[in-house]
Amino acid sequence: MSENILSLFKQINQIEKDIIAMLNVGSLDFKDVPELVMTEFICLYGLINNIENFSRIPLAGLSNIVCLAACQVKTSLALDIPAERSGWVNKRVKDPFLQYLSVERKSEEICTFFINLDHRNIAYIPDQLKKTRAYLEQICTIKPKVLSELDKEYIDDGLCLIAIESPSFDLTCLPESLRTRDYCYKAFNKNYRDIMNIPHSLIDYSMVYTAIEKCENGEVEKILELLPPALWDKKIIIKSVVKSESAFYLVPYELITEEIVFELAPYFKRHETLHHVPENIFNENLNNKLISENPLLLHSIPIDQRNRVLCFTAISADGLALAAAPNDTKTDEMYKLAIGNNGLALRYVPTPYRDDMLPTLAVKQNGEAIQYVPSDMIDEVLCRTAVMQNAHAIYKIPKHYLTHELYLLAIKSIPHVLKLIPTDSRTVEYCVMALKKDHSMYEYIPVHLRKDKMIVELAKEYGVHKEFQH
Repeated sequence: MSENILSLFKQINQIEKDIIAMLNVGSLDFKDVPELVMTEFICLYGLINNIENFSRIPLAGLSNIVCLAACQVKTSLALDIPAERSGWVNKRVKDPFLQYLSVERKSEEICTFFINLDHRNIAYIPDQLKKTRAYLEQICTIKPKVLSELDKEYIDDGLCLIAIESPSFDLTCLPESLRTRDYCYKAFNKNYRDIMNIPHSLIDYSMVYTAIEKCENGEVEKILELLPPALWDKKIIIKSVVKSESAFYLVPYELITEEIVFELAPYFKRHETLHHVPENIFNENLNNKLISENPLLLHSIPIDQRNRVLCFTAISADGLALAAAPNDTKTDEMYKLAIGNNGLALRYVPTPYRDDMLPTLAVKQNGEAIQYVPSDMIDEVLCRTAVMQNAHAIYKIPKHYLTHELYLLAIKSIPHVLKLIPTDSRTVEYCVMALKKDHSMYEYIPVHLRKDKMIVELAKEYGVHKEFQH
């Protein structure tokens, strides 16, 4: 090859280097690069500087490599690459990009960019970069997961410690063979969630207890299961269940004691949880403690221990506990007590009533109890009482008892009642009242009423009239 041609190649290479250098420092915009000198290497730099430069690459510059790089940076560009490139690119788009790039194109900037995009690219960087300590330290800081793919001959304590300090580090960044006790403790102290990535042989009681102290409610069970039940004690059981009631189901029967259940009583919100308690644990003292904390726990106390005194105590606190009282313990006095505490307990009072005043008592305590009143005992007075006590009762009242007065009573508290009123029965009065309470109710105002002067003024004041103009 003549010296002139060699000299020309050197000049071309130098021009390429100069353009790339200017692109990197921002002294040259990619759109100003002449097509004549737009090499594949320059196109790659254009993409890593700004993926939007893809649209500025001429068709001749859209090689397989350039298209693959573009699609890995921005997957939606798969729709914009030439059809003849699609097959090759689609087969490789999920692979490490550097696997397909020639060695001479694997510059430090290109390698760093694609490693940051996919840590697996570390396996394909040039040996020269792998042997450059400063480069590996830089990469371990920005992408610690490279340690899971980097050849072990290049990994040492220093790199591992640098990786651990990275904000994005977790133990999955280290191969399992490198997850030593020291590294695991450092990672765990930094983020308790890394306990899920620690080899089981290195997990101890203290670590699990600390993680449970720090974790969210939904994480408790998975963390607790990392510790063999043989190592569980009262302390860790209580800590776990206080944070997540569901964790109680993991506790082996033989570890459940009266003392543990007594201490956990304030934290049992679902009576079903007590189904996991061995029956021989229950006694008068424990039963009273459970009821004092949550009367509805009466449901799960063994039925032969639900005596009249215990039921009376539970119902005194919450009338709905009547549902759990055995029939042979129930009395008229108990029914009145239950309804007096919670009108909805009427649903658990057997009919026919020996006291016809029970429905009235129930509705006066909670208007929604009208849904449990036999239809032959409902009248206009009872319906009015129900809505006055609880506006939500309007949704439980039989349709033939719904009147103008009831709608007005309810809509004062619940503007959404407007939707319950038949369209042809919605008056200006209803609509104005609802709109003042909730501006979104404009949507449910009949079209012919939207021209009413008062409604027009309110709609303009609230800025809602424009939303429904077509």
